[in-house]
Amino acid sequence: MIPDPLEKTVLIPVKIVEGKVEFFYGGPLPVLKEGVVGDLRVPRYAVLDEAVLEKLEMGETVEIIPAGGRLGALINIKDSISDEIRKYLIEPKGIFDGQGQLIEIVLQEPLRLRLRGTKRGELCECRCTISALPGQEAISINQAYTLISIKYETHRRSHSGNVFEKVYCWGGNTEGWFKLAVLRDAEEAKFEQIILMKQSSTGK
Repeated sequence: MIPDPLEKTVLIPVKIVEGKVEFFYGGPLPVLKEGVVGDLRVPRYAVLDEAVLEKLEMGETVEIIPAGGRLGALINIKDSISDEIRKYLIEPKGIFDGQGQLIEIVLQEPLRLRLRGTKRGELCECRCTISALPGQEAISINQAYTLISIKYETHRRSHSGNVFEKVYCWGGNTEGWFKLAVLRDAEEAKFEQIILMKQSSTGK
């Protein structure tokens, strides 16, 4: 299971003493909740087993949405808007934790996800157009989201955001709109199984 990076976390410094993990400040590790999942982040050179290192650094790129696919950037417009702008807003019901509207993004090429061992997946660059910004083309979903936010969320000081949480995918009439994070998490789960199966097959 890959931990959710959006959850609040606490850093527990550790050191390796005679092959065992110890609390950096001395004494035993703090008592932790049974079954908790976390990460032990170490420099690459510290992993002495090359076979283990290979598994941790496995990489794969997968297509998650084909060219022509529809996405929607979730925005929150606070200023009054004209009918010309309003016609671009998509307001699906009952899918958001909060309030907002979607501005459509159309993929001009397949959207791919780069999986990197135990790290969180990253989106590859992907040319896309924005229905509400005719004539502009973005080279990535991140750039498309930023352009939309700059145009329509003028109250914000920063126009960056986690696109896995702020951009939705259109799954057709049966699935409706769902977060891009859903596709990422599904691909990460499959990739995690590949790593575990490789580990099992080598007996490591």
